[in-house]
Amino acid sequence: MHIELWQSQEFDHAHEARALDTLLTALQEQDWEDFCLVCANFFCAGEQIDLMIIKPHAVVVVADC
Repeated sequence: MHIELWQSQEFDHAHEARALDTLLTALQEQDWEDFCLVCANFFCAGEQIDLMIIKPHAVVVVADC
């Protein structure tokens, strides 16, 4: 799987960076042929989005509400 990471800014806490590293490692171990865009720690319409994963047939958004 081809994975691309886009991170707007560094995380405030070390555990957030470790969680992202764990996620990226798990995604790389998958045997999918799809492209995957991982967007981390960014703002959209004034709201902080911790993580968004975009694949050809799915979008997953993780936000701290």
